[in-house]
Amino acid sequence: MFPRIVSLFVLYLVFCSLLVKGEPGKCRDGVFKDLTSHQLLRLDVFCSYDKTVRPVIQYSSNITVNMKMFIKFFTLSWNDAHLKWTPSDYGNISALHVHTKEIWVPDLDIYNSGNMESYVGIKGTICVVYPKGHVLCVPVAKWPVHCKPNLRQWPFDSHECTMTIGSWTHAGELIDIQLQNEGVSLSDFQESREWELTNATAVRNVASYDCCPNLTYPSIVYKFNIKRHASAYLATVIMPSLIMVVMTLSTFGLDPKAPHRLVLCSISILCHCLYLQYLGIKLPSNGNMTPVIDKEILGLAQPIIQPVNTNTHV
Repeated sequence: MFPRIVSLFVLYLVFCSLLVKGEPGKCRDGVFKDLTSHQLLRLDVFCSYDKTVRPVIQYSSNITVNMKMFIKFFTLSWNDAHLKWTPSDYGNISALHVHTKEIWVPDLDIYNSGNMESYVGIKGTICVVYPKGHVLCVPVAKWPVHCKPNLRQWPFDSHECTMTIGSWTHAGELIDIQLQNEGVSLSDFQESREWELTNATAVRNVASYDCCPNLTYPSIVYKFNIKRHASAYLATVIMPSLIMVVMTLSTFGLDPKAPHRLVLCSISILCHCLYLQYLGIKLPSNGNMTPVIDKEILGLAQPIIQPVNTNTHV
């Protein structure tokens, strides 16, 4: 009789604990305190969740990542089959804010990165998860990109830089990347004092390789056309060079025997030397093309430093 009473008492305690905790789950074992709806939701959603596994029911299924760039940041969205719940069971909670360290995120990286020493990828941020498994992330990223500049027309130069983003280890049959709408938006772009963004486009490319003929590797290629603001260089670079041009040309109109011609040539040489040092500080150190303005200054300086023949023949 006594063992039967004990058994009934244990069943009663289990029944009461289930009424308090709601829907049973193995992750709730050992939890005896009252939990809020938010805590219960996180406890059940992340029960046996593995962030290293693609969030699909079948391994061969494809997961689509939608991407859009806003210059300063970009948006990523996908569906996670393992992060679903019924809002009515958890106090009508319609959104769950989680960190990227807690959930699966696509291994996106830059193929033409300017720094390959470490994984750039998606930095830690807060994502929003919705009841049907839709995940929305808005990470702020600063990604260095290798861009070959053309400084021939400096400081009136313009450049085209590209940024190629794709999955680092997965093929398109496992993780597909798609552009959201036009793929890039300038609505939140702030003008720079140094550069003017003249155009920005996004194109989705699909590549295949000889090693894996049955697999495809999609990527998003962003192209940016930028132009340098030259107004700040008019007074510090252009005008001094024009003045030195006039100074150099004026020496040819003076009498070769006149002493003030030698003084003007000496001043011109000194100005050229100081200007070239200043120009070397202002010129960007990257690029393999010498600016035209640098060549012109050197070309004008060469006739000045050549000796003047004052001998006359009758």
